Amino acid sequence: MRLEEHTKLLARRLRDYWAAETRVDCTLSLIEAEFAAELVRAGVYELNLRLLTHSVKHDLDAELKRRTDGLDRARLDHETRFGPIPQA
Repeated sequence: MRLEEHTKLLARRLRDYWAAETRVDCTLSLIEAEFAAELVRAGVYELNLRLLTHSVKHDLDAELKRRTDGLDRARLDHETRFGPIPQA
């Protein structure tokens, strides 16, 4: 399932973030983790839509929180150490 692959991708990018030694490596890993988190978010919404057709209730927020665990901590760490990532 794509959702599982995206969750694993996010976990790998977060591991890369914590292992990075330079600002550039940290920033790149965090940007990649943010992208992976968006893929996870899209996958969770897709799963929810598929379950709705079968009248199955699914807690989106709990699923997102479980799958994106650690992203907020990495964001906060990056902003504390290097400042926010500039957005275009």
